[in-house]
Amino acid sequence: MSCPICNLETTRYSSRGSVKQISCPRCGNYEITEMAEAMITGSLSEIQIANVSHWIRTNNEPTLSSTNIEMLKNLPSPTIGEKARRCMFFLSKHYPKPGEYIDSVYRKDPLYYSIIGCFDETEFLYIVDTYLIEHQGYLTGSSPSGIKITPSGWAYLESLKNINPDSQIGFIAMWFNDELNTFLEVVREGILDAGYNPQRVDDIEHNEDINDKIIASIRQSKFVVADFTEQRAGVYFEAGYARGLGLEVIWLCREDDFDNIHFDNEHYNFIKWHNDNLEDLKEKLTNRIIATIGKGTYNPE
Repeated sequence: MSCPICNLETTRYSSRGSVKQISCPRCGNYEITEMAEAMITGSLSEIQIANVSHWIRTNNEPTLSSTNIEMLKNLPSPTIGEKARRCMFFLSKHYPKPGEYIDSVYRKDPLYYSIIGCFDETEFLYIVDTYLIEHQGYLTGSSPSGIKITPSGWAYLESLKNINPDSQIGFIAMWFNDELNTFLEVVREGILDAGYNPQRVDDIEHNEDINDKIIASIRQSKFVVADFTEQRAGVYFEAGYARGLGLEVIWLCREDDFDNIHFDNEHYNFIKWHNDNLEDLKEKLTNRIIATIGKGTYNPE
């Protein structure tokens, strides 16, 4: 069977009722309903294939259904700089030993294309040879014979991890409403369990304009936990501002409100929560923070 997304021959295929389970060398593992398959097969442009393949690879074996096909077709395309950043992170993760040569086998491996979000081998080699080797100097060598990460490349990777390196603050962006007080306490506990200091702007005594205080607090934070329940414009602003600074954002939304998420944000890996299972949210939040940012050292005592 061919992959409905990229049309490569699949390495594994099975079905469970009307849902197909697919393993693709480019897109990775995912499930797709018959209706979604009919909607998407043969309908994607080269740019859309690159975006959707990357989304599947980074969303932990998702299910493609008729409800998310339109969102997938409208995923934003990354810049060349973002693709290069993804490439550097992937290479450093799989070749973590400084000075180690990276074998040329990656040149034709479609896994790299989906991880980076590029179209094909031509664009991939442009990112490696022209952008990262010739222009930035983050890699050295040549793609036919093998490459390695330079000292400048390692410094670049380190700089991406060092936004507010000493901060232990996890900023909470959410709707100010008494209905969410129990949820807020669970979020605070989840951040504390990950070793960070949870802060929301109304927790802090101040004489400033609240918008100025929000901006200042985000700038001092290690990361932001943003809950989009009830779709408050302020939360969209705060998450976008944090992303613009280069901070990690942990995306949350109550499951019954997720269909209302703006399509520009739907593709992020949201933790969806239920009022009747907030302990599950706390565990998932703690694990996501530790996996994404690392374990903190904050001790409230």
